[in-house]
Amino acid sequence: MAFWIDDIKNDLGITVLMVEHDMTLVSRVSDRVLALNYGEVIAQGTPAQLAASAGAATVVSFRVPDGVGVADLPTVGDDARLAGAMAEIRTRDATRDLHVLTTWALDRGVDLDDITLTRPSLEDVYLDLVGERGGEPVRSQVAG
Repeated sequence: MAFWIDDIKNDLGITVLMVEHDMTLVSRVSDRVLALNYGEVIAQGTPAQLAASAGAATVVSFRVPDGVGVADLPTVGDDARLAGAMAEIRTRDATRDLHVLTTWALDRGVDLDDITLTRPSLEDVYLDLVGERGGEPVRSQVAG
């Protein structure tokens, strides 16, 4: 479907208006996005502009090492959550925060299993805009 929409836009120069819940498709084919929540416009712009205006952050996640409590983790990022055994840290400075986390782990001789770095998708941006995030809050507004 994405190729078909690209063909219409690029080859024919036609504007395409679509109502879509598949944010991967929307981010792939859209020059501009209008986000709605219960019928009200909550944001509009390019996918990059929406990410910037929503404050969507990169997420660093890892399995909390055995024998380590959440309070033992270093203070990094803008917001940290615990989702099961996984810590999820939202950050705007991923390089610095990864350095702090990996240095902390090396100093203590623990592994950060399943560590991942995930840039926000358009779905993440939308959920940030409407205030629907999963996981149990661990701490918010964490100083970096």
